[in-house]
Amino acid sequence: QLTLLENVKHIRILYCYPEHITPELIQEIKSNPKIIKYLDIPLQHGDNSILVAMKRVGTRETYLKLINDLRKEIPEIILRSTFIVGFPGETPQAFNHLLTFLTEAQLDHVGFFIYSQENGTIAASLKEQIALKVKKMRFKKAYLHQQKITYQKLQSFVDKIYPCIFEGQTKDGKFYGRIYSQAAQIDGVVFLDKKPSKQEFLVKIQKNLIYDLSGCIIE
Repeated sequence: QLTLLENVKHIRILYCYPEHITPELIQEIKSNPKIIKYLDIPLQHGDNSILVAMKRVGTRETYLKLINDLRKEIPEIILRSTFIVGFPGETPQAFNHLLTFLTEAQLDHVGFFIYSQENGTIAASLKEQIALKVKKMRFKKAYLHQQKITYQKLQSFVDKIYPCIFEGQTKDGKFYGRIYSQAAQIDGVVFLDKKPSKQEFLVKIQKNLIYDLSGCIIE
């Protein structure tokens, strides 16, 4: 295992397909202090008919059970996923199933992609391709739907203290870092009140910025 290497301090598991998340893996994440309590699971959709068309192994029901099992075993775990909107055959009802799935799943971080018809792929030859205008509208609706959920999830971090890793400085002079709930380049950051004196430090979260957080360094 990588965690047995002395020079490995932390491991973050990204892009782990749901069918690969076994009870053994859940227990390893739970018990191994080197594994960050964070899991990125590409679920892709919340409607069973679309999941079949995508040739996904799981179903809406198995995905929700997996999410519940993870949170039962590891209450502090952060869950991230990605979804595709506008896949061929995505009816208004199927899209609404995606929205209700998001509400039920209460994922911490979510990324959305608009389906792109790529030549040579099986999906490109499917009938019932969705108009670009509709795909863009659904993308925006899904994004705004999840934004409210993410805001509520981030609110639980306010007034709490977390270990933080210094990342750098923005073009407008703001210092920022990341806590365990934030993967590099894909999630938000914590904006800091000053430049830290060391790479790793403690930060008290003071404000929820919808996507990012802000906090003060604890010396």
